[in-house]
This record gives sequence, structure tokens and C-alpha cells, in this order.
Amino acid sequence: MHKDIAAVIKIGREEDIVQYVNPENAPSLQKEEWERKRETIIRSINYFEMIAIGVIKGILDAEIIEAGFRSMILQFHEETEPFIKKMQEKHEKAGSEFEKLVKRLKNENTRSA
Repeated sequence: MHKDIAAVIKIGREEDIVQYVNPENAPSLQKEEWERKRETIIRSINYFEMIAIGVIKGILDAEIIEAGFRSMILQFHEETEPFIKKMQEKHEKAGSEFEKLVKRLKNENTRSA
């Protein structure tokens, strides 16, 4: 999964990540590569969504997640936020738990500063 997360961060920095929201945007000549990137983005967001649900429900230890993954989660969110916002235009709850976790991490960051 770490490799996927790094790949998504790279896509977010080097490309317009929003283009990967709609499958109709896939270029015909590079469709396979485009679909692979799109699936990696969605799989990685879903990974963080599951972590967020675990923290919010108390299944995962929030302190461990915050201490061990805060910077990676915040960096990942920064690169994928445009994608998530575009997805939410059609699917209101897409990435919503992940965004709650990000908000919590940012609030923790401002409290400890």
C-alpha cells in the first residue's frame, strides 16, 4: 500500500488529479495506464477512509495513528483533496470519513503548536 500512496502523491503533484474522477476522461491511446492510475487513487483513498472509520469508531488507537501517520495522511490529503471534492459532486459522502480524520489531525496539530 505504501507504494500506492507514494504513487498517488506523485500523480497529485505532477498531474491534474481531477481528470481521474470520470472514467469517460480516459484517453483512448493510454486507457490502460489511465485506468491503473485511477484505481490506485481510489484504492488509496479507500484505505485512508477505512483507517478514519477505525479511529472514529475507536477500533484503532487514535494516538498511534496520529503519532505514526499524521504527516503522511495530511500530505496525501493535500494531493487528493481536489479529486475527493470532485467525487463529492456526484457522491456526497465520498471520502467524508477521511476528511473528518484530516480535520482532527489538523486540529491536534494546532493544539500542540
